[in-house]
Amino acid sequence: MLSPTLHPPTSGLGLVGRRAGGAGLGMAGETAEGPSLTSARLYPDYGGSPLWLQNRRVEWEEIRVSPLLQWRLEAWVNEALHHAGLVTADRDVDAEGHELARLLSEELNWSVCYEA
Repeated sequence: MLSPTLHPPTSGLGLVGRRAGGAGLGMAGETAEGPSLTSARLYPDYGGSPLWLQNRRVEWEEIRVSPLLQWRLEAWVNEALHHAGLVTADRDVDAEGHELARLLSEELNWSVCYEA
């Protein structure tokens, strides 16, 4: 099973401790000494990963969450992109987006908010 952590593409991003002792991205003012949470946004745009930090997208390969949550994220992005504009679909996409943000916050120990 994949660990619920993110691994930065370069060492210049700064590693900090994460859930289960793993490494994560040190962003949004987070330091190894500080307990502040990394803030991220979730929205299904552009057909790539829906998770964004302040200054960049978190690529699919970097998102280390449970296989079920990974599957739900991918399904949600596909649903949002293929049914955009349908009122009932938009409500379902928004509801799932809020739930996925909650689940990501728990698994990553981040503060993830959904942006419609």
